[in-house]
Amino acid sequence: MGFWNNLESNQQMMQPLSKHILSQIDANLVVVPEPHLFQLPETVLQFGTGVLLRGLIDQYIHAANMHGDYAGRVVVVKSTDTPGADAFGRQDGLFTEYVRGIVQGVQTEQLIINAAISRVLSAASEWSNILSVAANPQLEIIVSNTTEAGLVYDETDVMVQGKAPRTYPGKLLACLYHRWMTLGAEASGLVILPTELVPQNGAVLKRMVIDLAGVQNLGDAFVQWLMLQNDFCNTLVDRIVPGKVSADEMVAISQTLGYDDALLLVREPFGLWAIETNRSSTKQKLGFAKTPGNNLVVQEDITTFRELKLRLLNGTHSFTCALAILLGCNTVKQAMEHPLCFPFINQLMRESIADCLIKNGLDEILVTEFIDAVQDRFRNPFIDHQWVSITMNYTEKMRMRNIPLIASAIEQEGFVPDTMVYGFAAYLWLNMHAKPSEPGVQVADCLDQRFALKDQFAEVLALGDDETISNYLDRVLSNEQIWQQNLLQLNGFATALATVLKALHEQGMHALLHQRMTKALL
Repeated sequence: MGFWNNLESNQQMMQPLSKHILSQIDANLVVVPEPHLFQLPETVLQFGTGVLLRGLIDQYIHAANMHGDYAGRVVVVKSTDTPGADAFGRQDGLFTEYVRGIVQGVQTEQLIINAAISRVLSAASEWSNILSVAANPQLEIIVSNTTEAGLVYDETDVMVQGKAPRTYPGKLLACLYHRWMTLGAEASGLVILPTELVPQNGAVLKRMVIDLAGVQNLGDAFVQWLMLQNDFCNTLVDRIVPGKVSADEMVAISQTLGYDDALLLVREPFGLWAIETNRSSTKQKLGFAKTPGNNLVVQEDITTFRELKLRLLNGTHSFTCALAILLGCNTVKQAMEHPLCFPFINQLMRESIADCLIKNGLDEILVTEFIDAVQDRFRNPFIDHQWVSITMNYTEKMRMRNIPLIASAIEQEGFVPDTMVYGFAAYLWLNMHAKPSEPGVQVADCLDQRFALKDQFAEVLALGDDETISNYLDRVLSNEQIWQQNLLQLNGFATALATVLKALHEQGMHALLHQRMTKALL
């Protein structure tokens, strides 16, 4: 449904969203939180105010509270010096989720007022209050998304009385130490859930915190409690949260709903949060995991879900990116509507990548369901996902996401599926024919506007003057600095690439894919 059809002119100043106006809001337009939610205890300490945390973690907690599966609210720590906490205070922590996307092929829209956040505290000016929250016996969980840049180890980041440490591991250590010192050796440990996009993020964070405790000589008793009573879980999160709507849409939404919301965010319907733990005590604290609609997986090993996301979502992006650009597609959605690009994507996912994953032990039904969900996400008309943005660090993405798939296919079948060859060849072609712009920057002009390839290996991947395709492939594929292995040793891969690159030179991507599709139909 649409939310701003047949709008009437409204010149009055809108009230800001707050718990005091909830009774005035039309529950037919937006899902309003139940009053008892505001009385729930503070059980989660969250480092970060970003839209991913609010649009996934806080959404799961709010949905569970509304369903009666969980009973807790979130205290958010704002770590940066930039403004922003005031809006949370004015709105009593409330914000509107604008959910829009494709679910099982059907377009959907919904508005929900989220009441998961109890309050937002500034690390710079309210550190003593944050430590008090950490020592609250009712606290059970600490969650974070400080970005990969925030998950850093700095041995000089030591605790100083009355002052927040600079880094997130430093802040976390200070909170845990204060909890232990305040509640004593019997203090209940916490579930630590980093959601930063770092492999083995829980293990990485735990090592940093333990090392910082050692640098500061906090004692063996504390370190033992830190290691044994607190569960640092590896996690994986997946949801696109674009965040804001346009100014015109915001005006329309406000007029329709009758309130202003400075914190409104847009999110897609799909969500995944996988948490790795073998502790029954942790599973008991994760009450929001059982709520219908919360795609939250709690298992001893979440490798399956990491593989699904890395290969089928991220890997498909990387195999398709240059090919879609060469076909003139600007966005992922355009590629899903393109008569040549969509059949390529569909075969790549449902045959080439799926076969590899299933033969490596992944459940076929799980793989198929994940592909269906990913294709719904790719078709989302509300998300303008630019292929150019996916070219960022293209080579590193190709190495991490897709070289293992290519190697696995060769091991299983003795050859590389042609979808993988075409995708890799298009990636090389894009880089081969980019032109130098300034030192360290190569520019491609395959779309209406020229764009920079922001890739540390872009210059290495450019075709040299008078360099043949054969010599080019020998040079690039054997470069172990790029691939951390010699790709010439992958049986038949270089030969298959040479054939496709030659055809690309002679025919172009449109004709090549059209010819491929015609052969498939015969």
